[in-house]
Amino acid sequence: MLIDYDSKSRFLDLLRKVRWKDRVLCPRCGSGEVRPKKTSKRGFHTYFCLSCRRSFKDTTGTFLERSRLKIEEWIVLLSELRKGSSIRHISKVLGRPYNTTYYAVKKVKGDKLATLLLEEFFRKPVEVEREEKKERVRLTVPAKPKVLMLAWEFPPYCIGGMGKVCYELVKALAKLGVDLTLLVPYETNVSLGGVRIISLNLTQVLPSYFSSIFALRSIYHDVFKAVEEYTRKALEIARNLDFDIIHAHDWLTFRAALELKHRYHKPLVVHLHSTELDRGGGLGVNQLIYEVEREAMLQAERVIAVSEYERRVLGYGYHVPLEKVKVVHNALGELPRMELNGRKFKKLVLYLGRVTLQKGVDYFVRAAKLVSEKRNDVLFVVAGDGDMLYQLMELAADLEIADKVAFTGRLSDEEVWQLYSLADVFVLPSVSDPFGLVALEAAACCVPVIASKNVGAIEVLRHCLTTDFWDVRELASKILACLEYDSLREELINNGRRSALARSWEDQARLVLEIYGEVIKAW
Repeated sequence: MLIDYDSKSRFLDLLRKVRWKDRVLCPRCGSGEVRPKKTSKRGFHTYFCLSCRRSFKDTTGTFLERSRLKIEEWIVLLSELRKGSSIRHISKVLGRPYNTTYYAVKKVKGDKLATLLLEEFFRKPVEVEREEKKERVRLTVPAKPKVLMLAWEFPPYCIGGMGKVCYELVKALAKLGVDLTLLVPYETNVSLGGVRIISLNLTQVLPSYFSSIFALRSIYHDVFKAVEEYTRKALEIARNLDFDIIHAHDWLTFRAALELKHRYHKPLVVHLHSTELDRGGGLGVNQLIYEVEREAMLQAERVIAVSEYERRVLGYGYHVPLEKVKVVHNALGELPRMELNGRKFKKLVLYLGRVTLQKGVDYFVRAAKLVSEKRNDVLFVVAGDGDMLYQLMELAADLEIADKVAFTGRLSDEEVWQLYSLADVFVLPSVSDPFGLVALEAAACCVPVIASKNVGAIEVLRHCLTTDFWDVRELASKILACLEYDSLREELINNGRRSALARSWEDQARLVLEIYGEVIKAW
């Protein structure tokens, strides 16, 4: 762990530049009447506020305040985090106890200042060297480009929100007149006017909800085998297709997309709905998947992220130049008509989604314990399937709230919308969630939403309550507030539904169409 003096000095200068910008302001009273005092032994500047008569440092109120780690150690920690290293590995590199490293990482997660420092301090220009220069035909930008789209999830095969998003985006692009060919790995009964949907008829289509660092080796061997089969069949079918641009969704289709790009010399747009860094939940990554994602993003002409939060992850976690990353938020499709059931015996607090480490459902169950100590009329529902399902059942039993938490398993679409109509509060406590479409769906169904600060949907859903995913006490407190204060509940319901429905898929499809035009023109 060797950090030279220039790196330490540059980190300190960048900290002051990012935090204070043009003017130092007192973090306690906000006054600009500040007088510099001295520089501490660790290199931080000290200031004195003439308004509140108190001293403060560059680190006051930040993740660096009262830290046991030296600046050199913080630089190494941030460097390891951007690589996707596990907490245990970072503790070995630093030579620090696991608990010290764990709490340091917890302070960094979701911290805006830390995110900005990662983006600026470790920013390096990425150059992709080509082995041979191939002549390209300068394309004229068509008004309605011919798009070859690669997707893994598509109705009726939907495990997370990606399948719904792909369907709505394809439908909206078709309405705008885009000539679109969609390759999916399985048979589908969906037909859309103006869209050519081609099934590759894979021998086995596998679930994707498993957290990769906990999955069995045999599962991932089968996944990569299916990916190879998808790639081979996509290349065969593409021989007879005419297209101007390739649009690939998530890592399962990225290998095929890169092969198509190099074989047919067409521009590539990759669309990230979730990354391996998100799925790992901060405990490590599957290096093979990480490398597939990183290579595709670096070689693509444009990268579409579903939120600003995810754009930052791509910057510091994958070293993707941020100027090539465009944000296109998700929207909601047509909502079904729902008939409310009769009076409920209990209040219902709902989590809906994949039951994996990434989604932070264990924090939801722990919050249920705290709420149950205050009220005995609340039922907590965990709706969904995943590799942590049985572990969470055991957790509920250990916390002696097995009668307060219901696990439904996987539900049909009709059952999902019915459950929204019964819910009093919806909670999404994700450790890292690029978007979280279920939060928009719940708000559109007039359910107050509480979401983690690491959920991308809060950029769209302005009227919801937010909390740190790990702060179980704050989460329990906000659940109780939604149940007990009618004025707060009405405010969240009325404004939440309005903001959830503010964007349409046609608007978002136009943004994607603009990206196509920019890429083809530059190509």
